[in-house]
Amino acid sequence: MARRPLVRSSVSVLTALAVAVALALAALPASPAAAHGVRLSNLAHLDFLGDRVIPPVQAGHDTYRLAAEPAIGVLWTYAERQPDGSYRRVGGGAYDPATNTWGQGAFNADDLTRAAVV
Repeated sequence: MARRPLVRSSVSVLTALAVAVALALAALPASPAAAHGVRLSNLAHLDFLGDRVIPPVQAGHDTYRLAAEPAIGVLWTYAERQPDGSYRRVGGGAYDPATNTWGQGAFNADDLTRAAVV
């Protein structure tokens, strides 16, 4: 029976400690970036690299919800800086203007996955 007062006092001490930590954290000044409205990261390049493509018909292959949503969202893997400072989306390998395709592809699953996490 002597344990209940010990448990109650332990809970009280832990609660008081949690409240003290919360109050201390709330009293800390905002980070310099937050205080000036500056973003810690710039994700505008992901907007630029984003695109929508319509996959070609392939025998024996189907894409989830393709009939309802014929264009799928992708991110270009590469971009080349242009002389004026802008960028142009490019794929890897040789470009074939007749088919508008790149030898190595322009999009890949691991880069899309990393961007989804961001």
